[in-house]
Amino acid sequence: MTQNIVETPKTSGPELAQRAQEIMPPVDIYENDHELLVLADLPRVTTENLTVEVNHPELKIQGRVPSANHQSDIVYTRIFRLDSSMDVAKIEAKITEGVLEVHLPKSEPYRVRKIEVTGA
Repeated sequence: MTQNIVETPKTSGPELAQRAQEIMPPVDIYENDHELLVLADLPRVTTENLTVEVNHPELKIQGRVPSANHQSDIVYTRIFRLDSSMDVAKIEAKITEGVLEVHLPKSEPYRVRKIEVTGA
């Protein structure tokens, strides 16, 4: 994990634990000069049952796979703490075939910038 994003322990209420199986989905985090990319494996989660929230400094990913009787729903949850280098206003997310992509752009002052060097 990079210095820009750190996992935060999550808490859940007893009512959720009684009705659902809670799972921490596998997550990969990649970084380049302009952004962090979070890839979360959320099988069978649809956009209707997916929440991606930023309450700075936290990023919360939660997806639900409802069962027929809602007695054994599966709930995927991950919470990350973001540092100040993220431009939270420009975060984008999409899910395709059970893989969630969350793009976390870095603020302009924190982006790597190449400096042109001239000769004398």
